[in-house]
Amino acid sequence: MREPQSGTHLLTESSVHAHFAPSRGRAEPPNFRVFVTLHTQIIQRGIPLKPAFLLSLTPLLLLSTAGQPAAAHPQEQASFSLPVTLSEELPAGAIPGGAASKGKLVRLVKTMGGARDGRLITVYGDAASTEEVWDAKSGLHRVRDLFVRYSDDEGATWTQPVNISNTAAHHSASCDWDGDGQPETFHGDSEKPNIFNSGDIVVVSWIDAYCPEATVAWGSDAESAIQGRAVYASADVYPNVREVPFKAPYVAISYDGGETFEYGAVQPPIQLTYGRRDAKQDVQRGVGARWAMSWQEDPEGLQAGSADGPGDGASGAKVTKGTDVWYSYTEDILASPLDLRLTRTPLTNQSEYDTTETNGFPIRPLAGGTGGGGTGGGGTLAGSIQNTGCSRGNLGMVKVGTSYVAVVAYEETKGVPLIEEGKTIQYHSFPFNAPIMNGSDEHRHGAPGTQLTPQQMNSRRVRFVTQGPNGSDPALVIFWKQGLTTEGGPSDIFVKSALSFDEAAVAAAPALNVSTNTPSAVPADMLLDSQANPIEDSNAHRAVLRGNLVVLGWCYTWNGPLARYTDLANYNFYSRRSLDGGVTWDAPVNVSNVLDTKVTVREPRLVAPAKTGMEDGNSLIAAWGTETNVYDGIGVAMSLDAQFTRTRDQAGTWEKVVPMSAAASMGEFESQIRVDDSVDEVYALVMASDAAGSEALFTHGRVVDVPATIGTIVCLGDGTGTPCPCGNESATDTGEGCMNSTGRGALLTATGSDSVAADDLLLGVEGLPSSTFALLFMAPNYGPYFSSGFMNGDGLTCLGSPAARVAIVQADAAGVLQFPTGLASTWTLDAGDTGVFQAGYRDASSTCGFGFNITNALSVSFQP
Repeated sequence: MREPQSGTHLLTESSVHAHFAPSRGRAEPPNFRVFVTLHTQIIQRGIPLKPAFLLSLTPLLLLSTAGQPAAAHPQEQASFSLPVTLSEELPAGAIPGGAASKGKLVRLVKTMGGARDGRLITVYGDAASTEEVWDAKSGLHRVRDLFVRYSDDEGATWTQPVNISNTAAHHSASCDWDGDGQPETFHGDSEKPNIFNSGDIVVVSWIDAYCPEATVAWGSDAESAIQGRAVYASADVYPNVREVPFKAPYVAISYDGGETFEYGAVQPPIQLTYGRRDAKQDVQRGVGARWAMSWQEDPEGLQAGSADGPGDGASGAKVTKGTDVWYSYTEDILASPLDLRLTRTPLTNQSEYDTTETNGFPIRPLAGGTGGGGTGGGGTLAGSIQNTGCSRGNLGMVKVGTSYVAVVAYEETKGVPLIEEGKTIQYHSFPFNAPIMNGSDEHRHGAPGTQLTPQQMNSRRVRFVTQGPNGSDPALVIFWKQGLTTEGGPSDIFVKSALSFDEAAVAAAPALNVSTNTPSAVPADMLLDSQANPIEDSNAHRAVLRGNLVVLGWCYTWNGPLARYTDLANYNFYSRRSLDGGVTWDAPVNVSNVLDTKVTVREPRLVAPAKTGMEDGNSLIAAWGTETNVYDGIGVAMSLDAQFTRTRDQAGTWEKVVPMSAAASMGEFESQIRVDDSVDEVYALVMASDAAGSEALFTHGRVVDVPATIGTIVCLGDGTGTPCPCGNESATDTGEGCMNSTGRGALLTATGSDSVAADDLLLGVEGLPSSTFALLFMAPNYGPYFSSGFMNGDGLTCLGSPAARVAIVQADAAGVLQFPTGLASTWTLDAGDTGVFQAGYRDASSTCGFGFNITNALSVSFQP
């Protein structure tokens, strides 16, 4: 809700048309005033502009997400419960808490005899000590351990947290991590967890700074003689530098569905390497008792990112030459879990290693060079047989007939630094227990990958989804970002699908550009190169594969530099489906449809039910976080709320978007989602933060039937969210507020449209006490507890602040009324604004005795 804009406009619509004719029949962008805004808000403020941003000013006519009508939605939607804080402190402050990070969630299926089916298991990192450390990813923070909890009642109650890493109390290295010129103890610090299960077997992997040597008892605090160091320049400690020890991959294992962790709680977790090189990007997968794991090792340590992309940086994307992807496996994790350490081998061929050394595998030196990695105990500059490095690998394991195949894809830097920049996508497939190993034990190296992308392009962030091959449906759908520029520049999403995992077959499959010209894409666009539209940008790509159904999702903006350096363009989450295994594709659908460019979408999720044989193959869910869209390098984005929607028709249409409940005043920035077979029950772990810290929250969503209405019904009084004040819940699947003296709840709905131009939104209420008065309120956002509401009188309210009084109307004898139209013109509503409406009313014979009650709330996102 804003006041009307005024001012002088340097360019008119006709003058823009004179210079820029829309191409190929596409509609011109709706906001020709962007040039004026850029002049007044950017140039006059003296903001330094990058060449990519200046380039973005020319083709403003290309595309825009603004002005698209709201999609039609089925009248089903999710209603989420009040959140449960999972990352809570233990009694007596055993865990300081308040620094939760990267929580993950799994839901067990196909457990032994079905006894643990439906169990929810969460793992998250949190502060385990008041000690602090610094690293290139998180900066200064309290040291973290990993904690596991589980629930057998759909998240209503959870077991006490169990520490499965136990490294924060130990250290294996001292270094100048705080940049004061003196070495300090660097405590074990557990990075983000990754969790995967197969039936009752649950494995958690992570990267950790505690790296005792193989000859030292685990849990001791002996200084390692071989653990390397990474060195980082930092302006706040100049002329000193910060040193951070290299890290190692770990796994913790439970054989009983998370009840006990044989490795991690009963026994120490399994340490895979010893810190000779810096590990990052761990991934593990299992089928039955067969398990495999991959990670990358950089001989010079984790490199700080310098890209312009939306990520946090220091993710392992930027690597030094000689960085390899490593691989290990066990044929029976029940009987031989330690094989995950004993079978480790370089999968790629960037460096040679002496695998006869039991205390970690040093790099073999080239002639005249020295081996090892990094500085300090690790040695000096690595000897590398390649000028390239491999990073951000992804791993899959699939049953093919009676055997099991491992699939690995990763990025590889190009061979001539500063001359041939960017990366290519490389691909491997092999029997999971027979990775290709070359050379002797003293000179071990892996194999080159099969290149899937053009050498002249910059391709990165490869991901894939798999299923067992049957000869007709795709076994593999592999997709990645690709563009001309390096390090986070604008890019498109490309995809290949193949009937088998054979490297030659995957390489031969056509690569289709699914994201270019997203809002108005036509089939011919899929054959275009990235440079056909060099300004648009796509990222955060996700996919679901079910038989011949392929659904891809990604965040898209029509103008990447404009979205990055200003708040005049934003990212939205789009989906696109193929019903024939990736051969042909429907048009993209704007799922999030955030029109307000001061809000942008991040961290999307696309989730289908687990394959149990009883799952609904037509349904899946999408979720994403939102944050304020700030000027790059000037403002700091503030996390807003996480959003959710569902499809029942294989992503043809999507239901109404609803917010996932969160704690009061905490912004939600990332979610992990699981669903049941019917996709009617939704289980969400949401990471939330405020000035006091960050927490892992759990909320349970149930899909309910609601009346047909414009907008989204929230603040239901049926008990799915906040309980009503005195147990006066209304009936489920009605959408009503809490029950009043009539025996039902009052229902607020809307007819007409959400168009500000039509200005015909008509709000009405039914189910009121006879002839009572009702007062309609409108707010620009939700209040505390968001869509669940909080108790107020006999009802619940969801209104944020400020809330305006819109109108007061008396109901008829049947308890029905309508409020006047004209909201858009009266309250100066713009396209992209959100109005949250709710009505309070008198109830002389009220159930709880407060004398007044409240309807459900109705959230309306206004369109042009």
